[in-house]
Order: sequence, then C-alpha cells, then structure tokens
Amino acid sequence: MRAIVLHNPGAGNGDVAAEDLLAALAAGGIASRYCSTEQQDFPDTLAEPADLVVVAGGDGTVVKAVGELRARSVPLAILPLGGANNVARSLGVTGDPLEIARAGWRGSAARPLDIGTAAGPWGEQLFVEAVGLGALAEAAAAIAGRDVPGPEKSTRARAALLEVLAAARPQTVRLAIDGMEVEACCLLAEIMNTASVEPRLSLAPSADPGDGLLDLVYLEPGARAAMLAWLETSSRRPPPLTTRRGRLFALEWCQGRLHVGDAFHAPPESPGIVEVALLPEPVTVLAPAGSRPSC
Repeated sequence: MRAIVLHNPGAGNGDVAAEDLLAALAAGGIASRYCSTEQQDFPDTLAEPADLVVVAGGDGTVVKAVGELRARSVPLAILPLGGANNVARSLGVTGDPLEIARAGWRGSAARPLDIGTAAGPWGEQLFVEAVGLGALAEAAAAIAGRDVPGPEKSTRARAALLEVLAAARPQTVRLAIDGMEVEACCLLAEIMNTASVEPRLSLAPSADPGDGLLDLVYLEPGARAAMLAWLETSSRRPPPLTTRRGRLFALEWCQGRLHVGDAFHAPPESPGIVEVALLPEPVTVLAPAGSRPSC
C-alpha cells in the first residue's frame, strides 16, 4: 500500500520522530512518502497519487489534511499524537500510535468523517470539531499561542474555562436551524461535529461525526453551577447542556469572540450572520478493527 504521511513533528510532546514513524509503518507493510507540516509545500505532496493518507498529529493536523485533500476517494488513517485528539477519539482511534502503524490497518473499519464549513464576515473556513461563542471561545482564545507542553494544554484550557465561565455574563443567541428560528439565553454555545472539543470536553457525547448532522449545545444561566461542578470532575455523566440537532445553522453574531476550530475571530463591529453546514461529501477514515468511539 502506498501512503503519504503528513506528520506534525511538534504534536503532543514532539517525541515521535519521523524515523520511528516510518519504521513502524514499514513494519505494517506501508510504503510511505513523508512530508512534515513544517514544510510549506506539503499541500503539493498531498496532491500526489496514493492509496492512503496517514495523518500523524493532533486535531489541527487532521484539519490541514482534509483541507488539502483533493481526492476524497483516498482514505485517511489517523495516528493520534496531539494533546486532545478529539477527532480521533470520536472515531474510536485511540491507543499507541506506533502500535497502530505497525498493525497496518489490517481488518480496519472504514468510517465517514463529516467536514464542516463556517462562512462569515472573514470568508469561509473548514472545521472538523466545532464552531462556537461565549465562555469556551473566550477561554480558548485567552491561552491560544502560549507555549504550553502538549500534556498540559488541556489542563490549562480547562482551568481557563472554569475561570471565564464563573464570571461570564449571559448573552442572547439567535439562530435558525434548518430554517426554524431559535433564541436562547446562554453562557456558551457550540455547534459540534465531534463528540468532544478542546480541552477534551465531551460536550456532545451523542454526536456522531459521520451522520451528516451537527449538534448545537448551549449552557443556560441556571445551569452554571452544575456546569462548573461538571468541569471540576472527570465524571462521564453528560454535561448540563441543552442540545438541538440539524444540518444547516445560521447564527446571528452580535458580540463576543467566535471560534472556528482553533481559529479565533474578534467581536464584530456590526451584527452579521455566520452560516455553518457540512460539505456534501465526507472523507473516509480507517479505524483499527474493534475500535469504538471514546469521549
């Protein structure tokens, strides 16, 4: 099998070297063409003929791969090296990435992965995890760009969210879901494709990243205390959020920061509409045999 390997050498601890990665793939019977996310010409490499694209990195690396993947018929295989790995875990891809590579995806299951688009005043962006505003967007933006080691990233992000959420002021969010108007007073709102979002928060545990639907989750002011308590524990109980599901969202963006994946947009100068939807054709991801989604 011919594979193109897109590797983020700084993902997580940055302790999976290119030579170790290629050796593990070779042991699994994969002939690899290597490219690093640090190479500016990596999109050209991804455009070359291949049977498989191996994405070795975190959630950001997955987004880079799907954004440059020109042939949707070519499947992806994720080797989770990041700190959160929300996309991989939503698809059931967990465990030692080098062991996954050595197994060579024998008997693997092909699973669809929906790709989202968010169109707003800035233009159009792809995303895989979520689009949102409110406390989570503000907390994530506050620590973005800081030089935080991979294992500490989620811990720092969770601590920042606890601080921001405790002081957050409610805002009215208006949007249309498949043409039906919805208005909610909330402290945070996330339109989710995956079950979890940075910092490894399972905000939409029933979300399926391959079902052609998006899950809106939002926190009403009366549930603030319950949400703070949920964040302070590692409980697998569902979070105290209200959920709605749909295919096409038109969000009225009036105030506050908004995030599309790990990209942030400053508060708008004037109200605008952000349209969030899924591309009509998903990509295919190979998951190891017997794997199950993990939130």
